[in-house]
Amino acid sequence: MTAVVQSGNGKNTLQVNWSEPDINGDPIKNYYVTMNGGGAAAQTKTIPGNTRTTTFEATNSETGYTFTVQAENKAGKGGVSAASAPRRATGKLGTVGNVSATPANTGGAGGQVTINFAVLNKDQRNGSSANEVSYTYRASTGQSGPIQPGQTVGGFGNGQASSITVTAQSSVAPSSDASAAATATPYGAPGTPSASGQDGGVNTKSVTFSWSSPSPASNDVRATKISVDGGGWETVGASGSRTVNTAGWEETHSIRVQTFNSLGTGGSIASASAKSGKEGVWQGVLNTGVVQRSCTYTLGGMNYQPSPDFTCDGKGGNQPPWEYPGQNMIVKCYIVQKDVNNITFAWWRIEAGSARNAGRYIIAGHTTVGEPGSVGAPPC
Repeated sequence: MTAVVQSGNGKNTLQVNWSEPDINGDPIKNYYVTMNGGGAAAQTKTIPGNTRTTTFEATNSETGYTFTVQAENKAGKGGVSAASAPRRATGKLGTVGNVSATPANTGGAGGQVTINFAVLNKDQRNGSSANEVSYTYRASTGQSGPIQPGQTVGGFGNGQASSITVTAQSSVAPSSDASAAATATPYGAPGTPSASGQDGGVNTKSVTFSWSSPSPASNDVRATKISVDGGGWETVGASGSRTVNTAGWEETHSIRVQTFNSLGTGGSIASASAKSGKEGVWQGVLNTGVVQRSCTYTLGGMNYQPSPDFTCDGKGGNQPPWEYPGQNMIVKCYIVQKDVNNITFAWWRIEAGSARNAGRYIIAGHTTVGEPGSVGAPPC
């Protein structure tokens, strides 16, 4: 039977034990114990006959050592025993060197590190063969697992520095100490956001901007910032919208949007522009499907004289303040007031540039523009 009883400094102390053979009536004088293998010359020790154990110092080797025993008494030497089962001499693995850690997937979402190192050579394996040695990594941020030189591993947080060590393990010998640490800070690309602008509606002195940052599945987006009309940058949510009020009609306004990764590096800037709404201007003529002529009123006035006169401010025929078919009217706003019959209507104010009656009011339903609510017109 053989066993390892001590290991260190590139060598093992191997112990061999044996049983006493049939002595044929005379005590054993000596045993001759021989160690073979390990790529070295055979070693033989002479052991007194009253002892049945000894040790050999064996250099660590990928090749096993075997032992044979031969007994001697006054009758002479007996036969050499069968060789023992091979016994390996292996030692603790050497420390892995040249460990490096480099951020990976930096053009995408990041969160990965490429780990490189030098595999152990024969001397560093200290008796273990190459196929008996494997490697694992451990990161200060909690990640760990098996590793091969040049392998990329994920699960890291962008912008968080991580110190990584590599350890060698053997299936037949003690593991190495952890290597010197290599540090990497994973990161990805901030990408390019999208930006859009929506013009204001009629009679709306505002514009609306919207933005959206790239998905974290494809990019490393730590912050999103916007700048309106060339002003200072403001940190906002990854996506959103902003309504900007304007001082006047049809004003052009702009937005810039930029995303930043976990290292604070900015990506390309997206931009968009939009105009505030037009002041409400609608054009129409008399709606002959409703009336053939219409008396225009003054604000609060009772300008139509019914039967028997049927006049408008005392006038009849195709002249102001009447509106007749085909006469262009420009309107911007409306009022609500009653007519001579005490019926409440919405009334368009007729604007300058119309064929006639600028500054007076016409029942909205008498025009082809229609009711103010249908076109979103404001009150005067």
